[in-house]
Amino acid sequence: MKKIYKSVLVGLGDIGLNYDLDSLEDTCYTHAKALDIHPGYDLLCGIDPDESKRTLFESTFNKPAFSSLDACNEFNSSDLFVISSPTNKHVSNIMEIIENFNPQIILCEKPLSESVEAAERVLELSRNNNIKLLVNYFRRYDLSSTKIKEIIELSEDENISVVVRYTKGFIHNGSHFFNLLEYFLDGYKEACSPITVNEMNEDSVNVCLEFNKGRAFFIHSVDSAEPHSMDITGDFGKISYLNGGQTIYYQDRVPSRQFKNEYIHDISFKELQTNFQIYQWQVYDMIYNYQNNKDTICTGEEALQTLSSMNKIMENIYGK
Repeated sequence: MKKIYKSVLVGLGDIGLNYDLDSLEDTCYTHAKALDIHPGYDLLCGIDPDESKRTLFESTFNKPAFSSLDACNEFNSSDLFVISSPTNKHVSNIMEIIENFNPQIILCEKPLSESVEAAERVLELSRNNNIKLLVNYFRRYDLSSTKIKEIIELSEDENISVVVRYTKGFIHNGSHFFNLLEYFLDGYKEACSPITVNEMNEDSVNVCLEFNKGRAFFIHSVDSAEPHSMDITGDFGKISYLNGGQTIYYQDRVPSRQFKNEYIHDISFKELQTNFQIYQWQVYDMIYNYQNNKDTICTGEEALQTLSSMNKIMENIYGK
């Protein structure tokens, strides 16, 4: 009989609960819905200090909700704790779970912490207690990420060019793509260009970054309605990552019919399979089959590396 992970959800906000309240039946964007419908998990309860959120959770899933972790001691044998509380609560929530419960896995929303030092502390605590600490950079878990990684590795190209367009801040949303590129391009090296800053929002920067297999230009979009996008080009052709990853096209690199010894991107597109419409379900499915997906799943150590590198970039800009 396959294991069922008894699960507790800490934080009943947008990614915890709300995004699925008015969504289509065949989509899955939240932790609560994913844990409720995936056969490998049993959603035991929710935790949130807001009474209205607890009431909404209870009426939606017919499961109890509590105001704090210390109020749910009856679930002290839970296998999985999910942290979708505000970022400034992540570390204290994780530490309280480690001190009072004995889970196998903690899945935390990104970023792991606002502080590199605090993230290092909870990672050490997790290791010392044999707990897998994972982070919900959900695009890493998508089926397309494994395919894109494979395309890049087969090409053996180490001079890849990437253009990323993001909104809502370099750390807040840019980190999704930074973390992806650490995975696709075998790690980050350094910033390699003058950095321009949006004076209206100090977390919005335009910067060229050097990774081990190429360079990426991060461009902040002033139009918050413009979906995040990413273009990846190299000897393999071009990968167009559109609408935040909802649609991904791949074009082969082919000889030009007009110019000898020149190459172009094939006008025909191959659409890469994604699980974007059920991305949170996909995260839990990957974790459930952990041994087969260890390279794709974002560990706490990898999320710490993302946080540390991005914080250093911001420190270099502002000197703090």
